[in-house]
Amino acid sequence: MPSYRAGVAVREVLPGHRPEEVLPAAVRGVADTHLVEDSGLDIVRGVPRIEVRFLIEVETDEGEDEEAREVARRLAAAVGEVASWGDLRLRRRQGGRWLRLPV
Repeated sequence: MPSYRAGVAVREVLPGHRPEEVLPAAVRGVADTHLVEDSGLDIVRGVPRIEVRFLIEVETDEGEDEEAREVARRLAAAVGEVASWGDLRLRRRQGGRWLRLPV
């Protein structure tokens, strides 16, 4: 099963929500349909960035990548319920490297 990483930069938590809600929201956006391998929050150049690593069932590379794009968009939508975000990124594990894919 190919492994992917999707993530967003978190800009601002929406009124009525707490920062601790952002990562669990992102994980829920993925875990509803796919196996989550890992998740985390990093600060990149002073900006919080969340990332969720997940698996896609084996098909064709093109089909897997398209499904991963849909998952990445669901992750962003789930984060959007609790925080404003930007810079949606998607990467696919290939060999020992993470290759960036267009979303």
